[in-house]
Amino acid sequence: MLPIDALPPEEDTFDIEEFIKFNDESEITTDLDNSENFICKVCKKIFKTKKALWDHSIYHNLQFKCEQCDKAFAKKSLLNRHFRTHSEERPFECEMCEKSFKTTDSLTVHLRCHSGVKTWKCDYCPKMFPTNYSRQVHHQRHLKICQFQCDECKRGFVTKIALEIHSYTHEKKSFP
Repeated sequence: MLPIDALPPEEDTFDIEEFIKFNDESEITTDLDNSENFICKVCKKIFKTKKALWDHSIYHNLQFKCEQCDKAFAKKSLLNRHFRTHSEERPFECEMCEKSFKTTDSLTVHLRCHSGVKTWKCDYCPKMFPTNYSRQVHHQRHLKICQFQCDECKRGFVTKIALEIHSYTHEKKSFP
């Protein structure tokens, strides 16, 4: 396991010798035929830079373990981010609507819906989507993959909201 002080610094530079003194030198080697490549001795992956090898090698030493599930992380910051998956905390709010998210990455993806930019093309038709997720949901329609089923009539739906809207037809109520 890497001691906390052996974790890579947050800035873009680091000292590989510092890393080696905390770890078994047999885990790191350079490719003798090409000094530009760095090989991880644990899994034999090849990297172009020492920094890339450093970033990769810490994943062989996952010391930050979640107490609620069996996941482990190389950095404490990643574990802290993971904790939100076990809670209802959603600290990142969209300024354009009332939605909130557990991670900044999720918020960033969501903001594409407001931008109007659609970069993801359907594999089956010319329709475009703002996120890969929305494209994947759309693909389920083409593939007739229905993950949600009405308990009353057994009709299948691609999305949960489509099932919820459908359920109003059985209750003889109008959709809110």
